Amino acid sequence: MTEKENNNEKIIDRKKFLLAAGMIGAGLPIAELQAQGRGRGRDRENRHDHSAHKPSKNVSVLADAASECVAYAEMCVAHCVELVKNGDTSIAECIATANEVIAACKALSSLANYNSMHIKDFAKACKGLCGHCEYECKKHASRHEACRECAESCARCVEAIKRIL
Repeated sequence: MTEKENNNEKIIDRKKFLLAAGMIGAGLPIAELQAQGRGRGRDRENRHDHSAHKPSKNVSVLADAASECVAYAEMCVAHCVELVKNGDTSIAECIATANEVIAACKALSSLANYNSMHIKDFAKACKGLCGHCEYECKKHASRHEACRECAESCARCVEAIKRIL
């Protein structure tokens, strides 16, 4: 073994040691809290109520609708890009709006899942984006299944947004 290989091996061994030590050290405070009755081991009536942290049913539905919207918009963009490669530029606006929906609805889904206090403000903006994407995709829905599915998904997302506003 060369000196360089030997030094590299020592560095890796040090990294492994420090990582293991950090993991062990991170576990100690948890064990200490549990021993003091602040961890999992405490009795049932003293437990913190987590029900207030859950998003409402409408916000959960919104998170699912936004995630679905992202998936269908991604399929729509992929399909439309193939059309552009074959010379069809009539779907350029469809691609643009679907890309905007992808970005917005990813964030919307995350904010809904976090039960963010800003969800309503952000949802208002997304409502306009999804409505515009639905409009653009409907123009091509009779010829392209991906556009039809994207439009339908956007419509469901708009409906889910309306329920929380």
